[in-house]
Amino acid sequence: MIPFMRSVFENFVYLFFPVLCSGCYRMMYDEEKGLCSTCRIHLPIITTDEEQELLRQKFSGRVLVDYVYSYAYFTKKSRMQRIIHQLKYRHKPELGYRLGLWHGQELLNASAKPLWADLLVPVPIHPTRRRQRGYNQSELIARGLSEALQLNYREDIMERTKFMASQTRKNRFDRWRNVALAFRVKDSAAVRGKHVALVDDVLTTGATLEACVVALREAGCQTVGILTIAATR
Repeated sequence: MIPFMRSVFENFVYLFFPVLCSGCYRMMYDEEKGLCSTCRIHLPIITTDEEQELLRQKFSGRVLVDYVYSYAYFTKKSRMQRIIHQLKYRHKPELGYRLGLWHGQELLNASAKPLWADLLVPVPIHPTRRRQRGYNQSELIARGLSEALQLNYREDIMERTKFMASQTRKNRFDRWRNVALAFRVKDSAAVRGKHVALVDDVLTTGATLEACVVALREAGCQTVGILTIAATR
């Protein structure tokens, strides 16, 4: 009787408070998590090594990045932009974990370089931003990646020392100037001589990730790669 009543209650809640897809805002079925099946199928997933290499070349002449693997392409007013917006600004922490899990599964299928990383390190956010948002989306993504890839991750390796407004509307130079020296490695011993994969939500100009890579290199990392959920072309 108790399982039956629980089912009735859950169906009642679902009827009046349906779970909506973060990509298209349509009602999802019970078995769908984070995104509906249609949105998952239509994500512009990045599947070739050539495409991933083009993303790595965004950092050419700026900082040494050993590899870049992004899950899907990000364009303005796209499904992927809506998904990232929901993750960052609409309190959808579960979505971050799911995206990380799916990205990790794609990397497993591709036998990609991050499989040999010693450590996943999420890009940190400032404590003020964490209080505003309630979580760091990059940490949630890293948790999903960690589970899929069976790799260790640490949320306490780096910290962001400068708080700044959203950089969404800033150009590449302004972003770089704002984030230069904004990150610090708190535990150099934990990354010295290690192969580290840096985790973030979106790769656009690469300014934030560049600043993090510089800090990790200075702390003695042997290699530093980048994993993101989305990337602009």
